[in-house]
Amino acid sequence: MNGKTPDPSIVRNREIQTVSSSTVVNPTTLLNPDQIRRLAELIAFGSSAFPPDLTDADRAKLVTEIRQLLRLRLIQTFAEVIATHIHEQDCAMAPADAIAQRMRKDSR
Repeated sequence: MNGKTPDPSIVRNREIQTVSSSTVVNPTTLLNPDQIRRLAELIAFGSSAFPPDLTDADRAKLVTEIRQLLRLRLIQTFAEVIATHIHEQDCAMAPADAIAQRMRKDSR
């Protein structure tokens, strides 16, 4: 960059405008992908509130990232519950019965 800072009115207008011949500001997105990912993690896990002052593009990206994180967390929770249930069933049976049942399931 040539040392010039973008005019704040350019960012508020949310239009691509040239600040100088070598610098282009794209105010439709102010957060980089890493910032969106980290913010989504904080929001999805309840450590932070959803910021009200995002651009439309950043808001859409953040919502998508939060949904993915919550979906993944739900799937992981289901997997843990199922694994625990299977483990408890196996522990409740005599070892020979558990092995025989596993072999029957595997042969299907």
